Amino acid sequence: MVAAPGPVANPSAKSERVSGCDVARQCTTFAVAMLKEFDEVTLKRDVDVQGMHLSAGVRGVVVAVYADGAGYEVEFHRPAPVVLTLTADQVEAA
Repeated sequence: MVAAPGPVANPSAKSERVSGCDVARQCTTFAVAMLKEFDEVTLKRDVDVQGMHLSAGVRGVVVAVYADGAGYEVEFHRPAPVVLTLTADQVEAA
């Protein structure tokens, strides 16, 4: 059986229930914390937008949350100041 991850890092953060199954189809449900405004985040993969390249690992700050965490407006300062709208699978808590 797949073990559920440890406790959510910020218990006051809104969370949603997520189900996961392993190869043997043994399933478990656990809480995934939703990012909130002013959380520091890291890009999970490279992003090319507005003629600019941001590499995976670049840190930014959430300035808006959309559709209960389906998307985020994130402000980055490197390589140049820019605010991008990203999906939840493009960023993670730093």
